[in-house]
Parts: sequence; structure tokens; C-alpha cells
Amino acid sequence: MPETLKTILSLFGGLTAVVLAVTGAAYWLFQTFSQKWLETRFSERLEAYRHELSTLLDRATRLHAQEFEVLPNIWEKLSKAMGGAMGILSPLQLSGDITHAGDAELEAVLEKSPLLEHEKQQVRDAKKFERSSAFHRFALHHRFRAVVADWNEFNSYAVSKSIFLDPVLASRVRELGDMIYEGLDAHGWAQSDPSERKEARAAWEKLRTEGVKLRDEIQATVSSRLRNATVEP
Repeated sequence: MPETLKTILSLFGGLTAVVLAVTGAAYWLFQTFSQKWLETRFSERLEAYRHELSTLLDRATRLHAQEFEVLPNIWEKLSKAMGGAMGILSPLQLSGDITHAGDAELEAVLEKSPLLEHEKQQVRDAKKFERSSAFHRFALHHRFRAVVADWNEFNSYAVSKSIFLDPVLASRVRELGDMIYEGLDAHGWAQSDPSERKEARAAWEKLRTEGVKLRDEIQATVSSRLRNATVEP
């Protein structure tokens, strides 16, 4: 073989060795640094996921705590408004008779009543057989205002806290609240317009049947949710 060809082949062989060496080094460097980069990126993403999961769990815990606080409060306010509405709307209104009450007895009754001073004076000045009707008219008016105040308190609380309730439960609470309001509204109109008494009676019947059923469903849901909350981790 000519010396020139041998020289060329030897050069190619050396060059191949150099290329292989460089390629191997490059591959090692690529593998080493890419692995470190991947490990770093994985650690960063893992930490980000951990932080996000921790944030979500923290929010869920706080939401659960808020719900646990809201449920008994909203039930208390709803049941109070419901009870007051049923009492004021009921066709059966029990009342005492002060027709034959003496002055001392009459004053004792008036003193314990919610009547304003000018209303008490009207009762004192009323004819003997008109005393009871005047007294109970004023007393009913004050009871009605108290029931409306209870409904307003419930409604304001329900509106502001409904975001912490299950959507189905919140819808039922709102439905019963609207039913109570309709009954109170009908009663208010009936006091000034006797022709509206039929509407007030219909509202009472609706509250007594549909309203009571809905109230019992809400009670069962709230009770179940509270019991479950006490055993959840």
C-alpha cells in the first residue's frame, strides 16, 4: 500500500477517534446538564403544585368552617321568622278580655304591653266595651312589626351568607323566605283593606302546608350537614 494512502487512512482514523471523543464528551455534558435541568424544573413544578394544593386545602377548610358557622345561625333566624309569620297569619288569634278590668288591672296590662304611650291612652279613653278591640288592634300591629323585623334579619343574613351554603339548600332557604314575605305582605294589606283578607288567608294556607313541608326538608338537610361536618377529617 502506498505510504501516502496509509498516511491518509491514519489521519482519518485519528480524526474519527477525536470526533468520537468529542461527541462522547458532548453527549455526557448534554446528559448531565439536561438531567440537572430536568430535576430542577421538576422540583420547581412539584413545589408549585404543593403550594397550590396547600392553598386549595386551606380555602376548603375555611369554607367548611364558614358553612359550619352559618348553618345553625341561618336555621335559627329562618325558624324564628317562620314561627312569627305563622302566628300572625293564623286565623285563630287568642286574646284576653280587658272589658271589665279595673283601673289597676288595666294599668298592669298596659304596662307589660308593647303599646306606645299615646296608644295606651287611647285604650284608657275608649268606651268600656271597646277597650279590648282597641288594645288588641294596637298589640297586633306591634306583633306584626316585630315579625317583619325578624324576617328582615333573616333575609339580610341569608343574602350575605348564602355563598357558604350548598346551592340546593340556599335555593330552598330563599324559596321559604319568599313564601314568608308573601304571607306578611298579604297580611299587611289586609289590615287596611278588608277585601285583601282572602289573599291573606290563602297565604296562610300555603305557608301552613307547603311552607311547613319545605321547612322540615331544610331542617333535615341542615341537621344532616352538621352531623356529617362533625365527623369529617
